[in-house]
Amino acid sequence: MGFFRKQWERFKAKSIWGKLSDVLFIALLAMLISSNGRVFLQRVVLETGLFGSFYENTHDEITEQNWNFQMTDRSGEVVFLEDFKGKTIFLNFWATWCPPCNAEIPSMIRLMESCTDDHVVFLLVTRETPDRVEPYLQKKGWDIPVYYAHALPMNELNYSSLPTTFVIDQELNLVHRSTGARKWDDEDTQEYFGCTL
Repeated sequence: MGFFRKQWERFKAKSIWGKLSDVLFIALLAMLISSNGRVFLQRVVLETGLFGSFYENTHDEITEQNWNFQMTDRSGEVVFLEDFKGKTIFLNFWATWCPPCNAEIPSMIRLMESCTDDHVVFLLVTRETPDRVEPYLQKKGWDIPVYYAHALPMNELNYSSLPTTFVIDQELNLVHRSTGARKWDDEDTQEYFGCTL
């Protein structure tokens, strides 16, 4: 008990700025320990726009194996990547337990809401089960186009970390790949997709 009393006396003797910096440090530490706190901090960092950029790759072709990539939608219907040919495909791999994934989803939702035309399709793919994901979406209040993958994609759509996002254009070329969280509703990205807020 003497240790805490001594720390309290040292704290009281500090200047107002010293006290403020101690409180901010403790608050930051508490946020880093909590998974919700980590998501919040990552979202704040993403909103600055300092990290992640939307860049175009060389036009890589999608192999037939990947056009046959199988998913199940939220209603239980089996779909294939090829079902979306002819549209711009925004293909994001994520998980409920992934803080960077959760940090970027609100900006994805804003991008989806700005894309009122149906020339862009959003596929947010997870390898988790619906009984894990659906309650999570309900808790977050996210009505997003989630698809459940049965296996990993091959070759050019393979990934090793979450989140990973691919964009396939209407000419069936892979034009974008990003690993890690980013802000998806910035002006450049909206302009690329032909969407406006």
